[in-house]
Amino acid sequence: MHCVIQPMAIQAPKRLQQAARFAVLLSLLLPASSGLGQAIPTTGPAIAPPTTAPAHPPMPDLDAFEFRTTSSGLKIYDHALGEGEDVTSNAFIEFRFKAWLDDGTWWRGTPDTGPGAKLPVTGTRFVGWSEGVRGMKPGGRRLLVIPPELGFGEGGAPGIPGNSTIVMDVELVSIVVQMTPTKPSDLTQTPTGLKYADLKVGDGPSPRPDSLVTVHFSGWLEDGTVFDSSVVRGDPSSAPLNQVIDGWQEGLLTMKVGGKRKLIVPPNLGFGERGARLVPPNSTLIYEVELLSVQEPPVPPTEDDVPTPPTPPKPELPRPEPRVGDGMPELP
Repeated sequence: MHCVIQPMAIQAPKRLQQAARFAVLLSLLLPASSGLGQAIPTTGPAIAPPTTAPAHPPMPDLDAFEFRTTSSGLKIYDHALGEGEDVTSNAFIEFRFKAWLDDGTWWRGTPDTGPGAKLPVTGTRFVGWSEGVRGMKPGGRRLLVIPPELGFGEGGAPGIPGNSTIVMDVELVSIVVQMTPTKPSDLTQTPTGLKYADLKVGDGPSPRPDSLVTVHFSGWLEDGTVFDSSVVRGDPSSAPLNQVIDGWQEGLLTMKVGGKRKLIVPPNLGFGERGARLVPPNSTLIYEVELLSVQEPPVPPTEDDVPTPPTPPKPELPRPEPRVGDGMPELP
């Protein structure tokens, strides 16, 4: 059964310029096979090049900081800790950054204000960045020194020679979406193999199999990679319930509007052996679905509902014209 949920994409033209700005960054951070880069438009309104090169901020003096070094060789210094929940490996985050080669050469960065870059923490090929942002809190700012083996290795990347150490100053703007932790004891398993846990119980109506449902949702692979999210897009998804994957059909039927549920969907109730654009074959999928509304399909009319057509009026017969003086009464 085909899933009609929209793929993860940044809508044009509203976010076109922002998407174009970060398209190169995305292509560097994400594996070529991920397909995520294809979802972001890389063309937009022509922008005239500046007459003079913008001044880039200088790289911080690394000797001025007391870094902690992780077991992988990544060096971390926290300028500010931030507040709120920690970034985990299954998060999708918005962040600002500045990046240099360790010789002080400017690489790239985002503006200091306005929207930041948005990327999944897991699923990138820039594993030093992925490790470095985990554990940050919104509002936090962190300096990372990323060795070649956690960056772009011997092959390098556009603007980055092989075996380069990269220095990044990262500010976490927000956690756009992150999986809610649950314990195995929180989950209920059905005879089909679907597992679910109610994160919030709604108080509205439940859908029927043919209802049009509107939801906010996020989907993860088992390794924590976000492969689709209406929350990231900022646009709820709507579909007839009988046209989505089997795991959704079963899992949403017993929800109520206003509720939020975690679904762990085995391959036979998801995309099976074929997989999907960002879902490998035989993948178990983890969803968090918030049921926003339910709309019932129109009820087809019955025979009793069909109105009887009105009886056409009988044609009025012509009346004879009276002749004056023949004694016929005048017709009214």
